[in-house]
Amino acid sequence: EACLHLNNVKVTGKIIDIQNEQKLLRGREQAKIIIRLFRPCYLDKNTKFVFRERKIFGHGCITNIID
Repeated sequence: EACLHLNNVKVTGKIIDIQNEQKLLRGREQAKIIIRLFRPCYLDKNTKFVFRERKIFGHGCITNIID
């Protein structure tokens, strides 16, 4: 489970898919990921976020919202 920090909201979710060739991320790599949130919250496109899972951290920007 990943913990996402969106502005002043902290929500947990699960990484469903990593869209690159290896299906995993390493340091300094970029990929599009799909995350399913465990509780609803208000999101906008282009909102910046930080996610962490155990000792792994990442950051990004919301490009698309799927209902």
